[in-house]
Amino acid sequence: MIVKLYAGPAQRRAVREGVALTALTEYASVPFHVPELVAFGPLPLSDVLAVVLGDLGDLTLRRAMETGSPSRGAALGTLGRLLAAFHRVPYPHRPSARPRLSGQVSALQRQLPESLRKATRTVLDQVILTGDDLPPVWCHGDLHLDNVLLTPNGETQDVSLIDFEQITFAPAEYDLAQTIVTADALDPAQRDLVLAGYGSAASADVLTGLITFQVLRGWHWAAVHEKRDIDLWRSRLHRVLTPKGMP
Repeated sequence: MIVKLYAGPAQRRAVREGVALTALTEYASVPFHVPELVAFGPLPLSDVLAVVLGDLGDLTLRRAMETGSPSRGAALGTLGRLLAAFHRVPYPHRPSARPRLSGQVSALQRQLPESLRKATRTVLDQVILTGDDLPPVWCHGDLHLDNVLLTPNGETQDVSLIDFEQITFAPAEYDLAQTIVTADALDPAQRDLVLAGYGSAASADVLTGLITFQVLRGWHWAAVHEKRDIDLWRSRLHRVLTPKGMP
C-alpha cells in the first residue's frame, strides 16, 4: 500500500484526492484505472490527514518510454487521450463559484519581475480577456509522464492515473497546457501530438497563453520560491519567450 500524509494547510490536497478517487471509482466509463482508496481520515491526536492507497507498481509511462516502448510520440498521444477521458468524467462536487482563470493569471503577473511581465503581457492578457468564457471541466492539474502507471495484465498493460492533489475546475486548455509543459512538449510538433491524442478542438490563443502561464507559474514556484530544478525551468522559460519556441 501507499500511505500519503498531509499536515496543516496541505490537507486540502488530500481532500481533492479523496473526491477524485471516489468519483472515478464510481464512474466506470473511463479507459484507465485509479488506485484503490483503502482508507482516508485524520490520524488520532494530530493535525495530519492520511490517504492510504493500493499500490499499482512503479512502471511509469516515462520509464516505459525510455526503454523504447512506447515511443515518445505515442506516449504524448496517450497523455492527450487520457486528458480527454478525464475531462468527460461527471464529477459530483461542482463548485458553486469556481476560481476565475483571469484572477489566477493576474495574480501571477503581479509577482513577476517587470521584464517578464512586459515580455508576456500580450499573450497573458488574451487569457484574461477570453479564458473565463470557455466551458470548464474537471482538470487533473498534474498529468504528466510520471503520473501514468502501466501494470502488466496478461499480454497487455493496464493504464492507471495517479496523484489527484491538483484537481481543479477550469477550461480544458488549462490542463492541456499543464501537460504540454510538464511533458516537455513545448515544441510545436510535440505539442500537436498531445492535441491529436486529445482529439477535441482547443482555443489556440488561450492555449498559447496558458502554456506561457504554466511555464511562468512553474518557474516562479520551483526555481524562484523553492530553488529547485532551476536549469529545467530556465530552459522552459527561454523556450516560451523565444519566438521559435512559442506554440
